[in-house]
Amino acid sequence: MKMCFECGSPFELEDHHVVPKSLGGTKTVVLCSVCHGKVHGIRRMVSAKTLTKRALQNKKRRGERVSGLAPRGCRFEGGRVVADDVERRVLTDVEALRRNGWTLDAIAVELNRRGVVTRSGGSHTTSSVWRIVEALKVGRISCNRTDSRKKEVAA
Repeated sequence: MKMCFECGSPFELEDHHVVPKSLGGTKTVVLCSVCHGKVHGIRRMVSAKTLTKRALQNKKRRGERVSGLAPRGCRFEGGRVVADDVERRVLTDVEALRRNGWTLDAIAVELNRRGVVTRSGGSHTTSSVWRIVEALKVGRISCNRTDSRKKEVAA
């Protein structure tokens, strides 16, 4: 039967990385949620879900990679999120075409004609253009507070 390495409790067990995964750690010890919280400087009982959420928020705040895909208009470089000027130009073009009344299908055809591939390297479809347009609507186009459009205006 597994038990907490520190207090011996058999309840609410979680694996704790002795060396953080972000620093290459691979070994874990079993801790109950109370002891696991104490290791992370939290005095009350905290779930692994809460600890993970906090860790991801901290990584995001530091501009580190937290998911498989970088935000639109960005790319991962050395584990950090940086602006991708080529993708940003495509986003600007899509935004302008949509503003000029182009349909999603027509934009997909135009992007494919130009040889612009999707983030996964495929051809654009109505769905891929829709995802771009939706990202533009909700403003999911920022990397470390840098905006290439501001750079162009300042230049």
